Amino acid sequence: MADLIDEERMEWKMNILQQNFAPVDVEEILKIKLYSSSEDIIVWHYERSDIFSIKSAYKVALNMSTHETHASSNENKDGACLWQHIWKGNVPPKVGMFAWPLARDALPTNKNKKARNILEDDMCNICGMESESTYHAVVACSHSRALLE
Repeated sequence: MADLIDEERMEWKMNILQQNFAPVDVEEILKIKLYSSSEDIIVWHYERSDIFSIKSAYKVALNMSTHETHASSNENKDGACLWQHIWKGNVPPKVGMFAWPLARDALPTNKNKKARNILEDDMCNICGMESESTYHAVVACSHSRALLE
């Protein structure tokens, strides 16, 4: 994301944005405020306190598993723009950069690799218990859950 920002002027590099994104997406990116602070802070925008909790992470993961999300910045079936929800969140840019492919089910999971004929088996390499889907890798895998405890 740093390649998109002129850090001296603290403004977006319009030429790079226009070369790499659709006009509607450029419009949304430009709505993101830039700050000159070099220090990231951790904020969990799913809680009013901005503090991460296992309970709220579980609710987010459960919601992800029950709602389909589209692989574009168009509106999802709830009428809310997925792009806006991710990028308007009060989180560090690197969290948004992870959340975007996560929400689009575009992480390089074994299930996604199998769908692209990169792998023959989609079983989780870590636990070996089930197919490594996005939901499994981030929430359901026993090793993922152990990281949260």
